[in-house]
Formats: sequence, C-alpha cells, structure tokens
Amino acid sequence: MCGLDRNTKLSQKTKENAIMVRDSLFHGTTTDFVIMPFDKSAISGDVFEFENIKIKCNALSKIDYNSICAGCAFMFHSPMPDLSKLPISNIFLADSWETCFVDAGRDELRERILKEYSEIHSGEYYITDTLAPGMSGMSSSSVRAFFEFMNFNSIGLKLLDSGMMTPVKSFVGIFLVLDRKYVTAQANCSECISNHIGCEYCKNYAERYM
Repeated sequence: MCGLDRNTKLSQKTKENAIMVRDSLFHGTTTDFVIMPFDKSAISGDVFEFENIKIKCNALSKIDYNSICAGCAFMFHSPMPDLSKLPISNIFLADSWETCFVDAGRDELRERILKEYSEIHSGEYYITDTLAPGMSGMSSSSVRAFFEFMNFNSIGLKLLDSGMMTPVKSFVGIFLVLDRKYVTAQANCSECISNHIGCEYCKNYAERYM
C-alpha cells in the first residue's frame, strides 16, 4: 500500500536487523501488570467511579448496563532494555519493538480476562474493546485518574507533571466483560483524541452535553 518493496536488499537487511534487535534485547524479558477487577456498581451512566475518582467514558452510553458482568482496570509498560550501546538506527527498531509489546500485551490481557471469566462462570461472554484515555471517548487527561487508585509503584510506573507516563511505552485502560454482543468501536478509535467530533461515541457526547 505504501509502495515499499520488501524484497529489496535494503528491506531484507532492515528485517534482519529488526530480528537481531528483538532477539538480543528482548529475549526472556517479562512484562508486569497491575490489574484491578471491579463489579458493575462502579459504573453509573457514562462514568466509572473508583474510590471517589470519576472517569468519564462516552463509549459507556453505547453499552447496555444490564449486559455488563464485570470489569477490569489495568496498567503496564513494555520491557525496558538497555539501549545505551545501540547505534541510532537500531534504537529506532528497539522503540518499534517496544510499541509492538504494548499492543501484544494489551491483546493478550484482553483474551485472558475473557477466557478466565468464561471458564469460571461457564457461559458465553464477550469483552469490550479497550476503554482508555484518548480512546472510545475517554479524555486523554483521564490518565491522571488511574494513578489515583491503582498501585502504579509496584511496576515502576510514574506520571510526570506533563501528564505523560514513564516509561514512555506504558498503557492504562479498562475492559468490560458482557453477556451479549455490543456495538464495537470503529477502527479509527485507535487514533481518537477525544475531541467529540470523530465518531458515534463522541457525537453522542456532543448531542448530550455540548
């Protein structure tokens, strides 16, 4: 689609370097998570509330409250290898791998939550897409709220004054387990900046509150 020919010598060399960086820096590394299960009583309308900390999420307006079985808030960061001795070109590759680990970690957690809940409760269940700051109509500034009620110190996460997390390749969010299917998020929610004009979730917000 982008016109890149992956069969050229340069593309093959880049692929070989990427695999070398992955194997040398990330082999045997692990990722620690902070996970906080909760029941549906933490949800009221389009707001999550944990220990008097409120997080607004427009996507909740598209989910039938009666279908919600349980939820799980989480935070984690990618492995943090020592990049100090890498050439600049390979630092870019290492950064790309760290992004991949964040995406894979989120997907693995989502699958595991659904699998374990379904096994414990012996039924067919569904799980939402990621509900997180900057996605599904949750303001990017909501990341601060997660640091108010979750044990971020246990995995070495920090929140800077700017609102950015460190390590940089970190993620916080929420999954909900449901007993029926729901309206899934559109693909471009991964790029959402919660500006209330991008999709049906944010349009719903605009209609109700703007």
